[in-house]
Amino acid sequence: TDGRTYVSGSLINPLGGIVNTYGNRQQLEIIGMNVPANQTAILSVQVLIPSDTPPGELINQAELENIPIGFGGPRLLSDYQPTGARPDPTPLIVTTPIATNPNVLLVKRITALNNSTTTTTGDDLSIYVDETTNPYDDNTITVAAPSAPTDPPQDTDQWPDPVTFLIGGIDGGNVFANDIIEYTVYFLSSGDTTVDNVHFCDYVPTFTSFLANGFNGETPIATAGISGADLGVEIFRNGASTFYTGANDGDAAVYFAPGIDPADDSRFTGIDCDGNLSTANENTNGAVVVNLGDIVNASSAGNVVNDAYGYVRFRTTVK
Repeated sequence: TDGRTYVSGSLINPLGGIVNTYGNRQQLEIIGMNVPANQTAILSVQVLIPSDTPPGELINQAELENIPIGFGGPRLLSDYQPTGARPDPTPLIVTTPIATNPNVLLVKRITALNNSTTTTTGDDLSIYVDETTNPYDDNTITVAAPSAPTDPPQDTDQWPDPVTFLIGGIDGGNVFANDIIEYTVYFLSSGDTTVDNVHFCDYVPTFTSFLANGFNGETPIATAGISGADLGVEIFRNGASTFYTGANDGDAAVYFAPGIDPADDSRFTGIDCDGNLSTANENTNGAVVVNLGDIVNASSAGNVVNDAYGYVRFRTTVK
């Protein structure tokens, strides 16, 4: 009843008999075993303990029925201890698992065109659009848990409601020179522990230019930036937005012009904007880089802590 289940095919039984399972494999029964006189036999089976099992002691007592009275029957229970007349390798102590898999998921969307959510022949930018080729932009688990480093990342069901949070389109439709396109990159700490020292990098799309004054007039303004400078980046974190300059002035957001490698900046040493494990970044059209610091992991589906998710937003003009 505590959720443990028999692992199919794991039973080692030298005594024969008919094997049955009940209660969604939570009870294992073997009928008609033949126990030779004056001999011992060891039966073993693997049991899966659910990941959400609370720490504590688990007891897994076995029993034999139809045992002669002279041998302690008719019902014989295994011991609760690993030693004794009938040794039983229980109790089992369940401990709190060690968190070892930090992970951040990113979902990029177009969220405005010329300060409007209406496009020409493109998506409605005011609603959630589920990208069918991206398994990570919803709360439906469709990717198996990774078992090797080369496997796809862990899928998630921990986004705040995608219909109200992951707003924006994939197809911006027809655009023209000097149109303003707003991009939003949503992030979620979906692993089992805090992600430390997160550096975000996103290249400015081809045929567009970073709009350095895209958020002028917005508040609140990050205090570490140059007073009066243009505001080019919005960061939504812990339920609120803050606006940053794109200048390399000490606040968390920096725009690096084409040809400048963000990894050459001492604050972003080692950042891999190209995603190819190289120590150098090409940056052919400009890069928006943000120091997001530590991001706590989302606690559980439907109960996501505010600081586990957010977004980075910037605007560009079509060349």
